[in-house]
Amino acid sequence: MAWRWTLRPVSPRSSSRIPKRLFWGGAITALEEGTKLPAVSDKALQKVHVGARFAGPGLAIGMAAYDVISAAPEDKCVAAFSGISSAVGGYGLGLAGASGGPLTAAAAGVGGSWVFGYLGKKVGEMVCG
Repeated sequence: MAWRWTLRPVSPRSSSRIPKRLFWGGAITALEEGTKLPAVSDKALQKVHVGARFAGPGLAIGMAAYDVISAAPEDKCVAAFSGISSAVGGYGLGLAGASGGPLTAAAAGVGGSWVFGYLGKKVGEMVCG
């Protein structure tokens, strides 16, 4: 018997998967926005910040792609709208909340991703029929 990897079918922006995704996106935003880690030198922390700057959008784009690939054929268009909106909203509001510190940036990123993902889903349902 050979192993075969398959993608689990998921409806666009399944509510059971949203909290985990948003938590990790918010944590990456907090890392990017200046969180101090104990026992980590400032030089090493600068490298973490540079990586975190690209990890947040990368995670959002990857999860949006996963949603589109794993969605049923009739839901792929809606998943694309929802994923793109979620990525843009999370990144934009995370940057906007950065002036309030890492926790504010993380909360703004999570909220932006969730709200804009929901709005993108509704727009996708209208556009895609």
